[in-house]
Amino acid sequence: MAKALVETIPERGRYLESLTGKSLISSSQLNRDGILQLLRLAARCELDNRKFSCHLNNKILISAFFESSTRTRLSFESAWLRLGGCTVSITDKGTTRIGVGESLRDVAEMVSNYGDCVVLRDSCEDSVKIMSNNLSIPIINAGNGIDEHPTQSLIDLYALLKWNPNLLSGKGRKFSIGLIGAPARMRAARSLLILMSCFPEFFSEVFVLCDEEEQEPFRQAQLSMLQEKGLKIRLTDKVGDILPRLDVVYMNAISLKTMGHRDFGSGYFIDNNSPLKKQAIVLHPLPRMGELDSDLDDTSHNWYFIQAKGGVYVRMALAMAICGRPGEALDII
Repeated sequence: MAKALVETIPERGRYLESLTGKSLISSSQLNRDGILQLLRLAARCELDNRKFSCHLNNKILISAFFESSTRTRLSFESAWLRLGGCTVSITDKGTTRIGVGESLRDVAEMVSNYGDCVVLRDSCEDSVKIMSNNLSIPIINAGNGIDEHPTQSLIDLYALLKWNPNLLSGKGRKFSIGLIGAPARMRAARSLLILMSCFPEFFSEVFVLCDEEEQEPFRQAQLSMLQEKGLKIRLTDKVGDILPRLDVVYMNAISLKTMGHRDFGSGYFIDNNSPLKKQAIVLHPLPRMGELDSDLDDTSHNWYFIQAKGGVYVRMALAMAICGRPGEALDII
């Protein structure tokens, strides 16, 4: 699957080099060519990550996770270490002076002297922007409240293209996708839709499935922006009617009560008895909180573990582009 991406996507190194020294706060910062080059490099890392084992020698990642995380933190740190770099971590805001009122601006001024890149996750939406404005090194948004999660959206698109690499050559059939949950309050879905809008020709239909009582499923101007870019989005609460039409089901942790999420009810629960297409795949940014049953784990619908595995390789590619020497990673220089 990864090999098909390397073979199908022509290498254009200048798009990787344009990311050097830049922060990544929103998926909207990425364009089509830059996305494809990042995913091509991710595929090369997946095929043989040992080729890149020295690319971040003497580079230090400051891993600042002020909100709890398992996959995101570990995959960022694993990516950095696989590239030969070092990591220093903050895994609990309560162990820092931030917890008693220290300014994020002051923290940013200081950590600029301690490392070469910051990865930040925080329940506060504004933290990543405040730090970015006061850092002299790049920062990567690893999830800012309910706003965005740009590296997760790259991982999601990477999984979709491995599943259907023929899309890139124009030989693949368009597919339908349904995102379960409200993008206004689900950062993974929000960021994924932004990346999807760079490739509208891939999708025959895009359904957003959320409860009919949801008053504002999209943030202001979000839906119109996506539609203007060519995504054919339909909003519906008829999950049972739509599931049999979907080639891809993108679940979210809709039962999670924190960060404004709420339980949409049993109709938004997916298991092996759900009316899925035989060849449909299910994606989920994880962790699942009861909306996705484990009886799907041993079926062909399960692409969420493949999706999670790609996190290390996508983050390796991004780290090389932002903080390494991307030209040295190219097949052709």
